[in-house]
Amino acid sequence: MSVVVLPAVVSQLQKTNRAAVGPVVLRRLWHALDLLELVGEQLPAPLLKSRSVQSVPMALLRPSPHLACYLQRQAATWTLVSCRHYQDERDQEQALCQAATVPVGEAGLPWSLVRVSLPWFPPDKRLVLAALAQLVAARLRRSLTVAQVAQRMGMNVLQLEKLERLDSWPTLQTLQRYAQALALDLELAVVARPKYRD
Repeated sequence: MSVVVLPAVVSQLQKTNRAAVGPVVLRRLWHALDLLELVGEQLPAPLLKSRSVQSVPMALLRPSPHLACYLQRQAATWTLVSCRHYQDERDQEQALCQAATVPVGEAGLPWSLVRVSLPWFPPDKRLVLAALAQLVAARLRRSLTVAQVAQRMGMNVLQLEKLERLDSWPTLQTLQRYAQALALDLELAVVARPKYRD
């Protein structure tokens, strides 16, 4: 699966103010898009729901209350056509109808490139987000529940749910425990930066 973002939405995301929206909401959005790219329709409800408006099949991604991201799917590509806050169900329905009218023929930018351009988080936090997305994706691919993984980790189910919701930043130690619960290893690598020419 691949996720692409329409240029207008990229511009909107780049201008999003962390102080206004809140860092928790932004890291949940980032995490949800990472997961969508990794596992697609395996994302559980209510995080991802199918919708149809005016015969246009849509997907509603809800990484946080009052934040709605609308996507159109063509083959193995999800196109993010709208991402906005809403105050009530009526506002949400209006946003959905607007999203359904967006032509998907317009070329979008891959989420992997968009995420690099967003100024929301420093490099160390981006590594944490990437690692957590890989771990949650591995859990979903193996059809393991949060309760099963929490038991393997020796952790309370509510704690693991909060971890996966990114209520707070997980530590490397916690990510390592998660990886071990899935019979995986968490590794950090030191690599040379690519050299750029003027």
